[in-house]
Amino acid sequence: IDAANHTISVVMPYGVNRTLLAPTITVSESATLSPSSGVSQNFTNAVDYTVISQSGVSQVWRVTVSNAANTANDITLFVISGQVGSSVINATNHTVTVVMPYGVSRSALTPVIRVSESATISPAGGIATNFNAPVYYTVVSQSGLPQGWVVNVVNALNVANEIVSFAIHGQVGVSDIQKDAHTVSVTMPYGTDRRSLTPIITVSENATLSPASGLLGDFSNPVNYIVISQSGVNQQWTVTVHVASNTANDILSFSIPGQVGSAAINLSNHTINVTMPFGVSRNGLVPTITVSAESRINPSSGIVQDFTNVQNYTVTSQSGVTQIWTVRVINAASTANAITSFAIPGQVGQSVINAVNHTVVINVPFETNKRALVPIIAISEFATINPMGGMATNFTNPVNYVVTSQSGVAQSWTVSVVANVNTGTDIGDVENASRN
Repeated sequence: IDAANHTISVVMPYGVNRTLLAPTITVSESATLSPSSGVSQNFTNAVDYTVISQSGVSQVWRVTVSNAANTANDITLFVISGQVGSSVINATNHTVTVVMPYGVSRSALTPVIRVSESATISPAGGIATNFNAPVYYTVVSQSGLPQGWVVNVVNALNVANEIVSFAIHGQVGVSDIQKDAHTVSVTMPYGTDRRSLTPIITVSENATLSPASGLLGDFSNPVNYIVISQSGVNQQWTVTVHVASNTANDILSFSIPGQVGSAAINLSNHTINVTMPFGVSRNGLVPTITVSAESRINPSSGIVQDFTNVQNYTVTSQSGVTQIWTVRVINAASTANAITSFAIPGQVGQSVINAVNHTVVINVPFETNKRALVPIIAISEFATINPMGGMATNFTNPVNYVVTSQSGVAQSWTVSVVANVNTGTDIGDVENASRN
């Protein structure tokens, strides 16, 4: 409190909101104060108070409230693109540990760093840094308090447990290694004795293999290998050795329940065309497929497929030769040629549509002029109609409409507009009747 300059300075802790503070104020004996003590004020800016002595002399006092500087000097976020999991920030020991994937170079990594509000850090984030050894950072709080932090970036152990290559002397082509299925397929020439083969196998870096590479094995049946990663994760791989014989890789039959006719199989172009009835969804169809003897197909027969778009199937012969087949499924054109609704503005009741006799009867009020009525017509999906709806038409006599289906089948419909019987008895009614 500066009595000479009539000012008061108050410091609140860092982060305290100054927009709604209620000060407790005492003034000279018998003096009055405005605003009063205990009334909440917004101290974002200086607030003036007026003190009036008992004798009536007033004095303006200016009160300024500020926040103390932040003393926090922490690293609150430390992220390197591609890291494994979240960084471990130890606020007690002032350390940060970051794990990068196995094999990633740590010599030029660019961290994104956040520190306590209004604090500074050195070296700054966003700069390529060599993390082959621990890196020391200094965070200085807003209040000027420094804190050293140690950042350690390490590589995770290799989790890979794959068979990278698998070869047997004299095999046909290269081995088929399916990483997702964890399988290896090898084809040997026709007549090979599979009971005594010696594979040469490589696995993921720092992984181990059992049985080991280079050991004589009996491959009459599939053989299981266990690959253990550097991190200790086991993965079983199944190795199957085939003997080449049949080279055929054709699709011999392809059928989907409910299809129209037989599938068109083109052995030269390796294409299959299947027609489903109009309106049948092509998503979720289950084809039954037969292929050349001893060959295999992917995707397999009996698997639900979405044939909205073309689907490719791969047929692999017993000898390992693959052939891609393109399967197209289409819908047959609609044969529907019905009038599904027929309405004339102001008609009486609903139109009577007879789908068997192909007739439509519409009742209109007695006084309706039938020479220029505009019908609203709905027909089967993808069909066409002649004459079209929405056109003024003379319905004094029945009118023939021809509805042609998407498949080209035409159907004639007879539309009759009938005026209701006049129940009037005056001269005007008789005159209207004569006009209609």
